[in-house]
Amino acid sequence: MKNKRNFLLLFLMLVVTMSALRFLSGDQGTRQAVALAKSVPRPRKQPVAERVLRQFDAERRFCAADSGAGRPLFGPLDADLDSGGNLYVIDFGDLGVKQYSPQGGFVRSFGRGKGQGPGELMSLSDLQVLPNGDVWVADFTGGKIEVFSPQGSLRRTVRLDRQPYRLVPGDGGGFTLMLPLASERLFARFGADAKVQAEFGKLLDDHLNGLALDGWLGQADRGSLLYVPYYFGWIASYSPSGDLKFLVETVDRVPAPAVQRDGNGYIWVDPDARVSAKSASVSGGSLYLLSGNDAGTRMSRMIDVYDAGSGSYRYSFEAPEPGVKALVQGDSLYMVKDTSVCRWTLRPAGETERAAR
Repeated sequence: MKNKRNFLLLFLMLVVTMSALRFLSGDQGTRQAVALAKSVPRPRKQPVAERVLRQFDAERRFCAADSGAGRPLFGPLDADLDSGGNLYVIDFGDLGVKQYSPQGGFVRSFGRGKGQGPGELMSLSDLQVLPNGDVWVADFTGGKIEVFSPQGSLRRTVRLDRQPYRLVPGDGGGFTLMLPLASERLFARFGADAKVQAEFGKLLDDHLNGLALDGWLGQADRGSLLYVPYYFGWIASYSPSGDLKFLVETVDRVPAPAVQRDGNGYIWVDPDARVSAKSASVSGGSLYLLSGNDAGTRMSRMIDVYDAGSGSYRYSFEAPEPGVKALVQGDSLYMVKDTSVCRWTLRPAGETERAAR
């Protein structure tokens, strides 16, 4: 029960939804479809009409929750990897980040417990691990970013005048944040001094509908940003200066989401909105999206692969198990579930048999 309450609390804090109040008020409210701003170009269509499936042989390497290290996962929200293949998991149940070796053994935890002080955390909304092993954690409720060294010591606390939701570290200590509802533009680029250098990404005419823009933010080659909204069924890329490079549909063509409002001014995303992507990750020039197009399901196993530089669709494959998030690095696939993160290695179908001969 404690784990469920923690997840509900995070959900309320991050998206300012009124799920509970909807229940109490008898679900009264007006429904409004969310449309892109008129200044935003129409997303480019993919040249394919249906998925192109590829087959892979999968071998499970470990599950972090049953590695025998005595450090279970109570509520994994997201995961990232460093260049050495170490796995880092946001565990909301523990309000910290846990590191596991490439073999699945527990290494260490990041974070000094619950609080507002340096290294302490109130909530965790995003995690990024740099090639040098530094761990960046967005503390949404605390209004700050905590940066830890690979050994777990605190390098830096960045206090902000707004709440960080999604986070992408940049060069020289700067960073970019995704800030739904904060302004008319979805993204803000900050310098190392934590001052705003630029804001960009005006996607809606009414920024109060920004709840519907919830999604994933990551980095492609040469500092370009990739943004994948959960609901709309498209992919956007921005240059380091904030210019829109491309906007392209995914193979999951879903209706635009809607938001609902009640008489008290509360806003929430229509619970019947179709989810086109549950998560995303980038590896080797490819963008991997865990499809969310199975209506009414929390977990999915269909992974769609796109060119990270152009957004062009490449192929799809089924993961060996369903998950709420998927992370791909090289030939390794990590599936995040309710209380575990499992690593699988993938090979094209038939290659394993040929290698054994």
